[in-house]
Amino acid sequence: MKTIVLWPEYFDCNLSRRLGRRVPKDLCVIRPSITELMEACKHTGAECNVDESKRYPRTWYMSQGAVLATVEDDVSKTALIREVAKALRSLRESRQ
Repeated sequence: MKTIVLWPEYFDCNLSRRLGRRVPKDLCVIRPSITELMEACKHTGAECNVDESKRYPRTWYMSQGAVLATVEDDVSKTALIREVAKALRSLRESRQ
């Protein structure tokens, strides 16, 4: 088992790749909250915890926190980010 840190900035459409967005524009959402990210992470089947004291280094002035996902060793960070992005996108679309 390994722990992967997921930052809300990875999924934010308002940020450029340079500032930390890790998913393509068609998978990102506008200003995801830490609770939405936690919910999307749970939909992937990973064990998730929130650490609200953390700050993303590139946007240290925005205090949002991070989600710590515990996954199997064979799951890559990129694959997990894509799955969480898809789940986050579908959660947003179902709420609208």
